[in-house]
Amino acid sequence: MMSSPDEPDQNPGSDDGLTPREKRLQEIKAAIENGTYDTDEKLEQALSRMFDSVTDDDDKPRSKKRKP
Repeated sequence: MMSSPDEPDQNPGSDDGLTPREKRLQEIKAAIENGTYDTDEKLEQALSRMFDSVTDDDDKPRSKKRKP
């Protein structure tokens, strides 16, 4: 399908005129569609960061535990 002069080219294989950010976004979208974006390494890193953020708050006061 050809785009009209008023519409940008929507061909994902064409990266003419795209900024590096736009090119990277296309790569990420393609990886998500292909099922290859989420990897075990990325999940492990995200979980590690989350646990670190929860456990490394030693400077903040802890809330008191509720009595049953």
